[in-house]
Amino acid sequence: MTWTYVPLQTRNAYLNLTKLHRVCDTYIENRYGKMEGGLNGGLLSDRFQIDWWITSDYVKQLN
Repeated sequence: MTWTYVPLQTRNAYLNLTKLHRVCDTYIENRYGKMEGGLNGGLLSDRFQIDWWITSDYVKQLN
């Protein structure tokens, strides 16, 4: 499984990398273009792409 998350959200990073043991080796600059409105208005949408190797022996032993 593969998806992205905001690199500056430490809680999300902790969940993805520490608790679920996902792998991050891709940084995508401005993935979705400039953010509109609200707290993120005008910011770029940088993301980390993570992979979750759900069939790996390492992840299987966690269950």
